Amino acid sequence: MSHGINHWTQASDEDLSFSILSDFLADVETRMELLSISRSVLAQRLDVTPSAVTQALDGEAANPTVQTLVKYAKAVGLKVALVCYDDSDPANNLGPVYAGIFAKSWEKCGKPRDLFEEPQEEIMEGYLGEFPVGVVDTTDKDEAISWAMTYIGSYGQIDGGHHKQWVLDQVARILMGTPVTVTVAKWANGQEEKRWITGEPSQQYKDWVQQMRFDEEGEEYGYNEGIAP
Repeated sequence: MSHGINHWTQASDEDLSFSILSDFLADVETRMELLSISRSVLAQRLDVTPSAVTQALDGEAANPTVQTLVKYAKAVGLKVALVCYDDSDPANNLGPVYAGIFAKSWEKCGKPRDLFEEPQEEIMEGYLGEFPVGVVDTTDKDEAISWAMTYIGSYGQIDGGHHKQWVLDQVARILMGTPVTVTVAKWANGQEEKRWITGEPSQQYKDWVQQMRFDEEGEEYGYNEGIAP
């Protein structure tokens, strides 16, 4: 469902490609931090110069090939999979989902390790659906602050500047009166998961975004909504 303001990656395939690459590079750098792999060590493993690694991890390398991405992943002990999915948004108005979602789905399926290993589908069985809980009126100051803190607490620690930008944008929406729709996902075994999403942006938020797009002299800039984790 469109929120009235297109995601920044909708502007061009180049922007969408940059977003996808940024997710990949964030995962590589998170792995490097976990294993205490410095950029110089990574350069040695790849047999390239440290400056080449810096350029690649900073997203400044022009159109890296799939082979290059595979090499970077292997150098930190990871594998790569290119995934296509249909979210009924072919024009990319809402932007891409965070690539980590697919890794989490792989984990929930029992982490199959090769082509012939069957995923543990029973883990996903028994899903009953998502059920409405209610819509939070964030024009109430206390509710707005409470939900802004919920978003910060739930998503603020996720790595990646584009994800943190998304958190800031969501907080701005909520503090400017954008409602929050709350649902609960249920499974036959009694498991439940509370979920939430911001709804149609308030007029105050839309006006604020328009103001953010222009400086005092009227020159137009982009507004980055970030990428949802």
